[in-house]
Amino acid sequence: MPSTQDLFAGILTSALLTASGEEVQSAVVDDMVEVLDRDGDLDSQIARSMEFRKEPGDFGMEIASALLVPVVIEAAKGLWAAYLKKLGEKAGGQLADLTFKQVSKLLQWLWTGEDYAQTQAAFNDCLRVAASQQGLSSEKVEALVAAVSSPELKAALEAKAKD
Repeated sequence: MPSTQDLFAGILTSALLTASGEEVQSAVVDDMVEVLDRDGDLDSQIARSMEFRKEPGDFGMEIASALLVPVVIEAAKGLWAAYLKKLGEKAGGQLADLTFKQVSKLLQWLWTGEDYAQTQAAFNDCLRVAASQQGLSSEKVEALVAAVSSPELKAALEAKAKD
């Protein structure tokens, strides 16, 4: 069974990439989440995907866009850790075995509940830290940060909760 943290990070990453116009990267993350049971955690999948393999016809753009996935996943994991810390150990332990559907609904609630502004601010902080560690351009960072508070992200999270 995939970890709740990987489900949380994968679902949020996919939704944010959709909201920021990175549909191809979103589809890649959806595929990664779909095979979590048999293909390892997100970190190992990202590590395998980042191995450099030059194929005929490659022009290098796939490398630039692929950097978004590990940045957003790392930021989403940071938000998950902050959320668990806020809940405390006892409540956090109860979240260890959530399903895809339950995690999707939790994310939808986080972006529409009364604390949504705090959630967005915390995620923006996590995005900025992860982006600086990965050397992501400020232009890409600001596009992702703008998408965090966009109606498109709320819509993408709502769609994930209906899947």
